[in-house]
Amino acid sequence: MTSSPKAAPKPVSPEKAADLVKSGAVLIDVREPDEHARERIAGAVCLPLSAFDDSRLVEGPVVFHCRSRSEEHTSELQSH
Repeated sequence: MTSSPKAAPKPVSPEKAADLVKSGAVLIDVREPDEHARERIAGAVCLPLSAFDDSRLVEGPVVFHCRSRSEEHTSELQSH
């Protein structure tokens, strides 16, 4: 059995991310637990990059949220 190559996440606007989540995409917050605790996003699953394990991802659309320096980034991955 061969696996299909993984798609690279692509940046999306906060509005597009909200639409994707409303349509059933899973929102994954890849910030560290202390950052997640300070600023939670309702419904987000905390899966920090420092302990990231893509085997825990679900099938289907996924939206990642991260913070890099002073900017927040949101990316979409269509399928795992």
